Amino acid sequence: ALKKACETDRRVTVLRDDGLRASIGLVPPPSKRALTFVDPSYELRDEHRNVVDAVAKMHKRFATGVVAIWYPVIERRWVERYERALRAAGIANVATFELCVARERRGGGLIGSGVFVVNPPWQIDDELAVALPWLAERLAVDDGASYRAEPSSAAGPTPKRR
Repeated sequence: ALKKACETDRRVTVLRDDGLRASIGLVPPPSKRALTFVDPSYELRDEHRNVVDAVAKMHKRFATGVVAIWYPVIERRWVERYERALRAAGIANVATFELCVARERRGGGLIGSGVFVVNPPWQIDDELAVALPWLAERLAVDDGASYRAEPSSAAGPTPKRR
């Protein structure tokens, strides 16, 4: 259905393949502008390492491309390791945006989600710094709801958190 819906748009390619592996070969595009959205299943224990490896390879081929990497917030330490791994892979321009609707639970469980954005688009920091607090307030299931709107280290402004 997706392939049929996109068949008339020459800018869109629909592949039935390993998206991470295929995306490395698809950059840079002829236009030299692109957004790659990475939405892994995270079913494999160390799948985030595969994501970091693929994004690092894409970044080497197409350093100005925007890459958005979705992640679940289940355990804070895992998110922090993931973020450090991206930076250690030589990807410095990474912004972090996250929305959690509840406080972290001892036994785990999904409390929110986030996105790492490599080469974030202009003004996304400002837009999400307004939207995320609004969403956190309205979607909170307990008093532990929170958000992060942290621009890349290249951007400069102070991170916004609650």
